[in-house]
Amino acid sequence: NADVIAVLQAGFIGAWGEWHSSANGLDSRANRAKILKALLAALPQNRMVQIRTPGYMRDVYPEPLTLSNAFDGSNLARTAHHNDCFLSNRTDAGTYEPDLFALKRYLATASPFIAVGGETCQVTPTEHRSDCPTALSELTRFHWSYLNAFFFKGDLDRWKQEGCYAKIARNLGYRFQLVSSSFATQASPGGNLNGNFVIRNVGYASPFNPRGLELVLRNRATNQRYRFSILQSGSKTNDPRFWLPENGNITVPVSVNLPRTLPLGLYNMFLNLPDPSPTLATIPAYSIRLANQRTWQPQIGLNALLRTVRLSTVADK
Repeated sequence: NADVIAVLQAGFIGAWGEWHSSANGLDSRANRAKILKALLAALPQNRMVQIRTPGYMRDVYPEPLTLSNAFDGSNLARTAHHNDCFLSNRTDAGTYEPDLFALKRYLATASPFIAVGGETCQVTPTEHRSDCPTALSELTRFHWSYLNAFFFKGDLDRWKQEGCYAKIARNLGYRFQLVSSSFATQASPGGNLNGNFVIRNVGYASPFNPRGLELVLRNRATNQRYRFSILQSGSKTNDPRFWLPENGNITVPVSVNLPRTLPLGLYNMFLNLPDPSPTLATIPAYSIRLANQRTWQPQIGLNALLRTVRLSTVADK
């Protein structure tokens, strides 16, 4: 069932599985590290474990995850964070104790490359942390991917009353928009099809699990589709996990070698961001839909680039 696991919250230790107040003495630094290591070993190498506070993360990894080792499969790159008292008070009910500013800096450094999510738990009106300006600022700074939509009602109602609830719901996680694209209008079987597209992310985060990236050609006469991977693992342009909101417009180069057996004719061009698991790769519900009008094709789970290419022999050009 690894294909449908988004991320694992560690649990096991203490009240609510939040790694404190253990009745069995498990909430020591050594025991937390041992349990984290065991959980990471039990999961596939491309899945993360979330633990409750940045302080617990720092106990195991004194230096935060950075771009240089993001998504490299190491235990550091797979250790993420869930905040289950988001915006409750100055320290988020101990989330940022004992060193508020240092732990926020630690999390802000790592958060572009890990799964960050959780829930709210209370409102402290005198501190104004549940107000929309603070909520929007921290969701952005810490790259939130998900938030409990049912708890805590007081916080959720506050955002509805203040007018930011819809924006939060829309921007959690990634929200990719196609800005433009440019491709050759003619190509030959056996040759290269070159071009690029420009993408921007107006959400709070990028995908934290692996994601496919394909150029798909559909023959207009037969509707036959041909898929070409343009994913480059570790690339800052050709890997959707690095399409961060703070990077603005990202130009993604495309160069695919067309099979010599590809039929001649006119082809529509599509962008596909499928789940990489073979059991899910062709299911539209598991492909990423771009936040554009007139691009999403729900029946096939592809995003139209609204471009065509004609395949012809050199003699026909």
